[in-house]
Amino acid sequence: MDSRPSRNEKAEIMLYEALGLFVARESNRTSLITVTGVRLERAGSVAVVYVSVIPDHGAKGAVDFLSRRTEEARAFIKKRVRVSKLPQVRFVHDDSARTREILENLGTTPDSNPDVSAR
Repeated sequence: MDSRPSRNEKAEIMLYEALGLFVARESNRTSLITVTGVRLERAGSVAVVYVSVIPDHGAKGAVDFLSRRTEEARAFIKKRVRVSKLPQVRFVHDDSARTREILENLGTTPDSNPDVSAR
């Protein structure tokens, strides 16, 4: 079995690193915005960029902010990453950390955790 990453996986890694730098550069520091993953879709023509945001209530604003800068993100990628096709960029909120927190708290009593409904 070949354990080397595929061409698609290599492109995702390079995009992940470049877009992480882009987000760090563009962020206004009112929220901590971190790129948590990149997935190429539609034969590499779309890069879905997953971002986590702390505090969580700033997620919509942060994704809206980044979405307004997709052309700048593409220009940033073009300068730093060699890909056969420059993908469109779509930023989405990655709420997996919040989901994980809820799942970890499922074993607690409903009174001590407002996210767990009464049984």
